[in-house]
Amino acid sequence: MTSLPTNSKTWQFTTGTGHGGAAAGAVSTNIAIGNQATVTANMQQLIRRISDTLQGFTNNPWICVGTCDGTGGAGSFTAPASPWNAVTDKWTTDAKVVGAAPASNHSWQVLQQKGIASSNAYFQICIDMASTNYYVNTIAVSPNAGFTGGTATARPTATDEIVINSLANWSPMVSTSATEVGKLNIAQSTDGQCTRIWFWYNNLLTLFLIFDKPQNPVASFTNPSVSGIQSSLGIANKTTFALWSTAAALNSRVGSTNFASFVTAEGYGTLFLPAQQTLINDIDGGYYIGPMGIYNHATVNARGRQGSIFDLWWGSATFANGDTLPNDTTRTYIALRDFIHPWDGTVVSTA
Repeated sequence: MTSLPTNSKTWQFTTGTGHGGAAAGAVSTNIAIGNQATVTANMQQLIRRISDTLQGFTNNPWICVGTCDGTGGAGSFTAPASPWNAVTDKWTTDAKVVGAAPASNHSWQVLQQKGIASSNAYFQICIDMASTNYYVNTIAVSPNAGFTGGTATARPTATDEIVINSLANWSPMVSTSATEVGKLNIAQSTDGQCTRIWFWYNNLLTLFLIFDKPQNPVASFTNPSVSGIQSSLGIANKTTFALWSTAAALNSRVGSTNFASFVTAEGYGTLFLPAQQTLINDIDGGYYIGPMGIYNHATVNARGRQGSIFDLWWGSATFANGDTLPNDTTRTYIALRDFIHPWDGTVVSTA
């Protein structure tokens, strides 16, 4: 029997009072996305449901501190500014998520999560729809300073921003058919320190986003956070050991230095256990589940081990997408391809 890990966090998978398209008490797992009137409408539905769910969690939800609905003019946006209190979200319908060329009227939004930030800091993300292709966007992170400014035609900026997706694909679906459907899942720790977003499409995990405070960060890692996105247009799994361990996919900042880190794993010699131990353990009869670390080796001022990741583990390559553990109706953990993550016990839908 596979030995299960122990959570450091308590996780929430339902919204509380609700927000926008995420009704009160709605689950944040197995959310059907797609089959709208157009491909564009599918993308609008997806990104607004992500925003609404983040703002709808019961404990320490994200708050909207800046917003633009893409219609143009002074009334179309509320610029974020210190002390970054919650503002009225202008993304009141899916149609308010408007994509257009840079310097044209388009939508953007700034969301804040104080759970990730250290004292007197402001962890924020800015989602910018500055493209006529709705499967393309920009996502920037401010781990401390906070975003300011912004107009009907330009997103806000931050002095410490880290751009984790620069006018690049973010869509988890093929985006060629309006009838395509996938499943959105969002999990957030009750203390607000960890947020994970993933999407199943055609039995593949085609989008994964993480916005976290690291576990046991090294001393002098001020305002520690990690942020990352991996996506594909519905054609590949994006939570594989090969991807996250060989590409620097986690983005952080220390002092005035932005840097990207690898996700480490246990191993020996040049071999690593997530890929190597595909057989059961002879002693406990279970498959491998092991910790994830954070490491940078190339960026001056940021080289070295940075910490580890809360409640996210490598799993044996033997696990299949959507497998749940233990193998009974409790379904406490889920296999996200090569990741193991806490789960809410529901039956998984990967199509």
